[in-house]
Amino acid sequence: MLKIHRYVIHELQKEARKVDTNLIISEHSADHDDLSGILVDEVHETYNRDSYLKNTIFQDRNDNTFKKKLSSYLDDSTDDNFYSFSVDSLKSLERAIKSEPFAVGGFYLYVDYTIESNRFIAVILLRKKDGLNLKWVNGMYVVDPTENLNIDRIAMGFRLNYNIYSSAGDDRNYIGLITNQKDTVSKYFQEWVAAAGLVSNDKNTSSLVTIIKNIPLPTDDNGNDLLDRDSFKKEVYDFIDSHPKKIVNLNNLSVHFFGEDRPSHIFDYAQSEGIIIDNEFKRSSVPLKRLITIRAKVKGIELNVDFDKLNSNEVDVKEKMVIIRNPAIIDQINKERDRANGQ
Repeated sequence: MLKIHRYVIHELQKEARKVDTNLIISEHSADHDDLSGILVDEVHETYNRDSYLKNTIFQDRNDNTFKKKLSSYLDDSTDDNFYSFSVDSLKSLERAIKSEPFAVGGFYLYVDYTIESNRFIAVILLRKKDGLNLKWVNGMYVVDPTENLNIDRIAMGFRLNYNIYSSAGDDRNYIGLITNQKDTVSKYFQEWVAAAGLVSNDKNTSSLVTIIKNIPLPTDDNGNDLLDRDSFKKEVYDFIDSHPKKIVNLNNLSVHFFGEDRPSHIFDYAQSEGIIIDNEFKRSSVPLKRLITIRAKVKGIELNVDFDKLNSNEVDVKEKMVIIRNPAIIDQINKERDRANGQ
């Protein structure tokens, strides 16, 4: 259930290769209605699916206008403080954007909303796209050129997960940042919102391994598992490792294993479990190998070991022996042996 607390839209006009700007400020925050609800809901879903979504935190600095004004609003969430946050931060962007020759303007949506008990404060750059519409003229439909907001593609965006940000002791990343890396203004946008460095590939890969080890298995039309957990892990590993550039795209991964109608399934599961992960990243080989299970079998003995358990502290493979250092395994073997002996 979506609830909009406050929102406002301003426009910052600027053309590429020009320094002139024009800031068109709304006179006050807007009254939210059904149409604004549709807009924010679609923007939220687009945000979750965007391949450029990266997770981070704030830089440790106090001289940034965006961060200071947002903090003031979060400390005292009034209409006036929200409006002041939007105006003052966008004015600081206008001053700095003049030195970015290839940066272009657009509509800046500032919104404070709650969805499924999670509160977000987002600043989204939306641009127009050309399109065609049909118009009734003199008893017939004619083609009419039109411009619409491009909600399917977010130019750039900042989204703060307030629940994580305000929770003491929660060390998860609380900022979701969208900056098209092919756009020269992306680094500048990151600096404007005082965003720190992005999540490492190692951390993203480790989060993915956790997801794959726990997410409900793919099923057929009758709800039956299509494969067992070890086979699923192996197929995910092979699918990722076969990519020429070793890129993980959660949407592609979801479509491949869970169906074309579920492109956000893995990301949605991650959100439901509180796992922070980017939508696209380059896999790190070492943590990904935790998906591999090593199998060895001789007559009367069968051993299945996750790759990350092959170490001197857990399963130590020597030249002519295997040493398993795990009290729980020893207890299980002893219990089964005693049961077999009738004890």
